Amino acid sequence: MLTDPSSRPSTGGPRGCHARPIGGSLWLLVALASACGDGSAPPAARGDGAAAADAPPGESRPTPVAIATDSSGITIRSTPAGALDLEAYRRSPSPSLRLDGTADGGEPFHAIGALAFGPDGSIAIAERGEMRVRIHARDGRRRRTVGREGQGPGEFGALNGLGFRGDSLLVFDSRWFRISVFDGEGVFVRQVEPRGPWGTRHRWASLAPDAGILTRARRPDADLLWGLHDFEGEPIRPLPELPPIAPPTLVMLGPSGASSQPTEPLRIFGARPGAGPFGAGFASFAGPTHEVRIHGIDGALREIWRVVESGDRGAEGGGRGAEGGDRGAESGGRVVTDTDIAAARQRALRSVDPERRPAMERRWSTVESPERFPALGSAQGFAFTAPPEILESETGELWVHGYPTNPDSRRIWWVFGRDGALRGSVSFPPRFELHAVGAAGALGIELDDFDVERVVLFALETVDAASPTRQ
Repeated sequence: MLTDPSSRPSTGGPRGCHARPIGGSLWLLVALASACGDGSAPPAARGDGAAAADAPPGESRPTPVAIATDSSGITIRSTPAGALDLEAYRRSPSPSLRLDGTADGGEPFHAIGALAFGPDGSIAIAERGEMRVRIHARDGRRRRTVGREGQGPGEFGALNGLGFRGDSLLVFDSRWFRISVFDGEGVFVRQVEPRGPWGTRHRWASLAPDAGILTRARRPDADLLWGLHDFEGEPIRPLPELPPIAPPTLVMLGPSGASSQPTEPLRIFGARPGAGPFGAGFASFAGPTHEVRIHGIDGALREIWRVVESGDRGAEGGGRGAEGGDRGAESGGRVVTDTDIAAARQRALRSVDPERRPAMERRWSTVESPERFPALGSAQGFAFTAPPEILESETGELWVHGYPTNPDSRRIWWVFGRDGALRGSVSFPPRFELHAVGAAGALGIELDDFDVERVVLFALETVDAASPTRQ
């Protein structure tokens, strides 16, 4: 079990819509963000040695970290790449809790939008399909249902994020771009609409219980911009120092594969930059390497945490999984092969109806791929999801999603201690999407072979020092 010295509430992440075939046309979601960002950091003056940092209570074990400061005063904390071969925690072989929505006479879950732990260990489940939030006790018993579909106070049009501040539940509605606040008994209290002069449609990204609401806003002909709002929706500040996100575009193809507009090459194996609350500020990543940036509450860059390679590693190296491939000195993802591209193409063809496959094949006729997979992030989540990529555990560790080079293999999350050291990885089943890490373990969404959604909780066990990742 994961110990809980700080009792910091974990919050669920936002979730977006998955493009679907509509009428006689095929809609494909194509991200414009380049998959080959350089992930560069300010030049570092290397330290003379590695200082072994003690792990705070609840963390797995100490890992040597070399500390240096660059000419801008940014602290650089470097972990040897051997940590990529370690497990930070070992999850239980099977879930300690599995909910399908039918407890106490309830209905099966329908399009889950987000999950969060409550301050008492309860579980909040935002259900997009039924426009409601279900609250379950830690043992799975259903406590109450909050909200319903509609436009009025306490009603929802689309559920994409939720979290707790004390015993108050905050629920984001992405259709009306507003946040509904409920008290500890599930009674509606008020609603707020995040606004700010730096953009429009301020969309919930995550909740920082001590700071405010992290959002992403649209701007005309520009990337999405991060911002911070208070709990009344009032703007605090834009956060241009966090990595911007290129907005996706929709390309419409008919069954023949013809398009009414110029079609760019299909860019594959790209990961969007990510950010989330961490400590007294924020953490972010962008680029292909195992590098995380730590920002103050004002968005200013304070530290860079990176993993340093001493040389190429063999095909079986790394807690990334058994996909293999060499990695360069920057500790990035493995090399993309023709086999990877062919497998991705086959997955795309299987995802559409037979009459749509000629259009999909034409879309895949021109492909643009990076030389290496990204190290962090993900291309997309399950249907209706834009899952969290960065989480802070209740023990204050930073969890960052590893890029899934093969969606059919296990999911990897990297765990950094509060001292900036990479502790190792935690692996999950292929069709599991992590949303929160609390005292009880890792909470997420599981899809079975029939795409039925369940909420599952895995217990986490601390791994002894120098324990290699299980293959």
